[in-house]
Amino acid sequence: MADLKKLRVHTLASLSEEDGNERISSRNSRHLDQPCITEALVTAATLTHEQKIGDPPKALIKLGGLALIDHVLLGLAEAGFTRVVVLVGINSSQTRQVLDHGRKELYPSLLVEVLDLGADNSHSHASSILQARSLFDKPFLICPSDHMYESKLYERMADSELVDVESAVLVETDLSGMVGLPRNTVHVAFRPLDTDYSIHDIGCDLDAYNAIAAGLVAATPAIFDRLQRQEHRPYYTIADALSGWAGKKLVYVETKGATWFSVETDQSLGYSRDSLTKVGQQYKLDDGKNVHLLGHPKRIKTSPSTGGDWAEFSVKKWRSAVFTTKSFFNQLYEDTTEFLTKYIEQLGGSDSVCLIEVGCGTGEALIPLYDRAKYCIGVEINEDFVEFCEQQTSERYSDKVGFVCGDAEELSALLQGSAYKEFLKGTKKVVTCVGNTIGIIPEPKKSAIYKAMMDLAGPDGVVVTVYWNGNEFGAAVQHFYATNPQLCGAFEGSHIDIINCTLETPSGYATKWTKPEEARRILQGFNADVLEVSAQGRGVLTAFRRKQDA
Repeated sequence: MADLKKLRVHTLASLSEEDGNERISSRNSRHLDQPCITEALVTAATLTHEQKIGDPPKALIKLGGLALIDHVLLGLAEAGFTRVVVLVGINSSQTRQVLDHGRKELYPSLLVEVLDLGADNSHSHASSILQARSLFDKPFLICPSDHMYESKLYERMADSELVDVESAVLVETDLSGMVGLPRNTVHVAFRPLDTDYSIHDIGCDLDAYNAIAAGLVAATPAIFDRLQRQEHRPYYTIADALSGWAGKKLVYVETKGATWFSVETDQSLGYSRDSLTKVGQQYKLDDGKNVHLLGHPKRIKTSPSTGGDWAEFSVKKWRSAVFTTKSFFNQLYEDTTEFLTKYIEQLGGSDSVCLIEVGCGTGEALIPLYDRAKYCIGVEINEDFVEFCEQQTSERYSDKVGFVCGDAEELSALLQGSAYKEFLKGTKKVVTCVGNTIGIIPEPKKSAIYKAMMDLAGPDGVVVTVYWNGNEFGAAVQHFYATNPQLCGAFEGSHIDIINCTLETPSGYATKWTKPEEARRILQGFNADVLEVSAQGRGVLTAFRRKQDA
C-alpha cells in the first residue's frame, strides 16, 4: 500500500539526483496472474487546445461529485494497476491536495507519485510525457486526465503484451453521434479484415480513416526515443511520435461499446456531465457524499454488512457485493456478452430478436446488449430491483427495453400480460439466465423455470444459461465466498460440499456450481436440443432449445 503520510513528489531537478536503477529495482516483478501492464503515467500538467491561460486544469473539474483525476485513478486501481505517476504543472498544489485525499479515501492501494514540472511549465502534452523518461523502464499506460473510462477499458489496455510491437492505441470505431470533438482529434486508419490489428496510419489530418484515438496509449519505454526525435519541431503530438511505428509496430484496441467520456471541449464537458448522471452509478462515501462513477469501483467503502437473509437483499447490498467481487468474475462477464451476442446475431440481431433475461437483478448483463437485439426484457422477482432498472434506463432505450416483476415459472403468461407484450410479436426469442442465477434457484421451481424458458424460446429460438464452473468451486470458496460474507453470510467447512460443488450457509444463502459434463446432463434431462456447452474459465456457457418434435 502507498505511504499515506506523504505524497512522493519528483521535480525535474530531483530526477537527475535520484538513483534510477535503485528506484526501478525496488518494484515488484510481475506474477503470471497479473496484467501485462501495471504502471501508468497520467498527464495533468498542460492546458488543452480549447483552454485559455488562467483556466483551471481539466483534471480538477468535478464530474459526478469527484474531480476528474479521481475518476481516472479509481479506474486504474480497479483495473489492477499498482503504480501511477501523475504529471502536474499549473495549479500543482491543488492537484496534489486532491491526490492526497484520494489516496486516503478512494484508491489507498495505489502507489501514487507526482512529477511536478513547475508552475511556469511550457511543455506541450507530448513533450511533458518525455520528462517522465527516467521513471519508467517497462511497458506503461499513458492516460490523459481530461478523459474518463469504464475500468474494463483500462483492463483491456493493461492486457497489451506488446510482443513484437511497441505500442497499442485505444480506438473508437462508432463515430456516429460523437459530441464535441476537438480540432486536434487523432484519426486512425487500419484494415478491418487484418487479423494482426495493425494501425496503418495515424494523425490529425488523415483523408481516410476508420476510427479516432480514444486517449489511452500503452507503450514500451521506446516511446521516449520516438518523442525525443520530435523535439526539433516547435510543436508535436504523441500521434506524430507514434506514426513512425504505423504499419509495423503499432496496433489498436477497440472500445467495443464500452463507455468513455472526454472533457476536452465545453460541448463535450456538458455532454459528459449529463451522461455520467444517466449511465454512471451512484455511491455514498463514508463522509455521506453522493458521487456518480463509471464502472464497478471495488474500493469505494460502503455500509458494513455481515450477510443476512438472502430474501431481504436490497439493491444497495447486492450491488455492493457484486462490485466488491467483480475482479473474480470479470472475464466471465465479457465471455457471457460475447456468447449471447453470437446467438442473437445468428437469429437476426437488432432486426428480429427479443432478448429476455430471467433473474436480471440490476440489469448489468442486459446493458451491453441493448443495441444488439431489437427488444430487451428483464424479468425479476424483486420489486426493488425492477424499480432500479427502470430508473437507470435512459430515454434512448425507452421504446425497446423494459422490465417486468414476477415469477418466471409462468414466463410466457407473465410477459403476455405485461406492458411489453408487443415485443414478443414477430420476433425470435433469446431467453437467458446468466451469472449462475439458475444455480441458486431451489427445486421444483428450478425445473419449472427451465421448461418455461424453453417454451418461450420455442424450437426456432435459443435459451442461454450460464453456470459457475464446478471445476473452479474450490478457488471460489477460498477467494470469493470466504472473503465476502456480505454476499452469503459467514460459514464453516461443514457448510461446504466440495464433491457436489454446493455451499449452504446459515444465513440462508445456497449455491450450486456446475461442471460442464453435468450441465450437459441437466439439459438432456429436459429433452433439450443442446447446441453448445462451453467451459470458459470460471463459467460454463450453454445454448439449447426445445426439440422440433417436443
